[in-house]
Amino acid sequence: REKVDSTNSLLKDIHILNEQIAIEQGSKFSANDLLDARDLKIDELSKKININVQFDPVDKIAHITSNGLSLVRKNAMQQISVDFGLENDAQVAKITIDKTKQEISLETGELGGSATVYQETFPDIREKLNLLAKTLIDETNQLHKASYTLSVNGSVSSTGLELFSGNSA
Repeated sequence: REKVDSTNSLLKDIHILNEQIAIEQGSKFSANDLLDARDLKIDELSKKININVQFDPVDKIAHITSNGLSLVRKNAMQQISVDFGLENDAQVAKITIDKTKQEISLETGELGGSATVYQETFPDIREKLNLLAKTLIDETNQLHKASYTLSVNGSVSSTGLELFSGNSA
């Protein structure tokens, strides 16, 4: 979620810079500093998600799309969100545009890498952790059931009890 929040922050910054650039261009002042700042934000954004950028030749507004879906344009911007869930018993992470709920493909970038880790690496790690926990629980319970305890009057008896319940982490 942190990467999605930082991506949304970049989209907002680019949109605000677009507005400031349009004002500067309309007043015939130089917007070079604003253009440079926006270029840096666009570079940062391109590391997070796959984007396509087109610049309006007149007002220098950056139009940004991802997989054909508009994220920033002249008078608007779209925020994105992440949804985690299960699909066909597999973990999935989907990035969607907030307003339209259209899914953005995550083939590259930091968000794509995070989604891959969530969908492919975490389930394997979770499975191995559960196997370790189950083995630890079973072995400890077996030893504990066979162990002895002292009663209040000093007699020794077998516990016959399990120490842990459950079978996963």
